[in-house]
Amino acid sequence: MQNNTKRWGLWALMTLILLGLAPTQASGSFRDLKRSDVAFYAGAGFPIGAFARPTFGAINATNHTLDYHGANIGLTYGLAFDFYVFNEYTGLYVTFQGHANSVREPAEPFLGAQGVRGVPQSGWKTAPTQDKWSEFMAMAGGTFRFPLTDRLVGTARLAIGYAHMLSPFYRSIMENPKTGVIYIHDFSSGSKPAFGYTAGLGLKFLASRGFHIDLRADYMGSTPFNYTNVESRVYVDAPKTPDLHTTSYSFKETFQMVDLSLGFTIAF
Repeated sequence: MQNNTKRWGLWALMTLILLGLAPTQASGSFRDLKRSDVAFYAGAGFPIGAFARPTFGAINATNHTLDYHGANIGLTYGLAFDFYVFNEYTGLYVTFQGHANSVREPAEPFLGAQGVRGVPQSGWKTAPTQDKWSEFMAMAGGTFRFPLTDRLVGTARLAIGYAHMLSPFYRSIMENPKTGVIYIHDFSSGSKPAFGYTAGLGLKFLASRGFHIDLRADYMGSTPFNYTNVESRVYVDAPKTPDLHTTSYSFKETFQMVDLSLGFTIAF
């Protein structure tokens, strides 16, 4: 009796497994995929070209001490929509992509006397800086998918659109321990919008018709970001005084990145 119970239990388990696999296999058929989806993903952004160089240009060192440094490997994150309006293979692609990369080297401390009257040369403390390049893109283009197996689908995409970039925020603080006078050097700026572009490939694992696991590789770049009327301010915080020195200048920065990310797609 006990053996029969075990046998029937085994048959019931196998039956449930087969019933569970059957619809999954059917849903893995490429032609059964839905025609619209939304993807969420995050991963690592690898700077390339001039954007990856340790140092790529000091700006007028007689007026301030901030050098521009390339970016470290950072975070990329995004949201994408696919609309297969033409057929099951080709469609439209819309993406919103962000990047956050720390600079490869910290900004130089403000050492004083760089054309600033009354700022001491030595004997002062400098606060550490937290410099980071932040970039955002919104683009539209075309997407293509092609079957590899019942469960795997390859993807490819091209898009162009809007790009915007923030330069590193820089703050150097010096304090005289005897008098309590605090000198501060501030720098922060956003660029004018630029023209962005991307090309990418991906691999999609079909967990079901409505849920996919995605592995993505994307190249992203832009025309040079133009920073104009950037201000670099030096002032005394304690006691309060007018700015000791303000410098206004312009510069350009290029952006190139290779992203490797993992995410998921919800199809509808």
